[in-house]
Amino acid sequence: MSNPKYDDLNRARAALASFQAHPPTRGHAGYRPTLEEPLTAKYDGVIGGYPRLEVLLQGGDGSIPYTRDGLARVDEMIRDRTFSDVEPETLALEIALYYGDVVLGAIPGAYWVIESGRFPRVQISEKHFVDMFLIAPVQIKAGQPFLCQAFDRIVQFGRRAAGRRSTRPAAQSLEQLICPPARTLPGVA
Repeated sequence: MSNPKYDDLNRARAALASFQAHPPTRGHAGYRPTLEEPLTAKYDGVIGGYPRLEVLLQGGDGSIPYTRDGLARVDEMIRDRTFSDVEPETLALEIALYYGDVVLGAIPGAYWVIESGRFPRVQISEKHFVDMFLIAPVQIKAGQPFLCQAFDRIVQFGRRAAGRRSTRPAAQSLEQLICPPARTLPGVA
């Protein structure tokens, strides 16, 4: 007998492995052979996939904090450039996966969507998702902490969306919550 939650996790991890083996290209179009059967997975639990962060985040009891405090620790590491020996793109992938796992615990109904040819994202409402893969590399290279600020805005949006409808169009209100008014961060749609 199979366990649906375990099957969903295995499907999500297989899709993540496919993504890591065939990541999307940035900045230019490129030929990439298509997979025989595209993998798409939706999963509403912790996906993992960040071994460097796990080592740095583990507490004395071996657990990883899937909380704002854990994000604050990663923000400190970004500011202090603790990861100078890791490529920014590799680090961005791990940070984005960890960030998504933390968001899942904070917003009821949020879930991972992992598709072939796209960066994994966290769906936070029917029309909105978070894609930290586009934001993380720029912020990491600049040594600018960003996770707690983005998390606070996402949680605020999630609570607002769950509690009442905004009078502004949803896409506009999400952009205003995620991005500071003076500048726009890519990665939120």
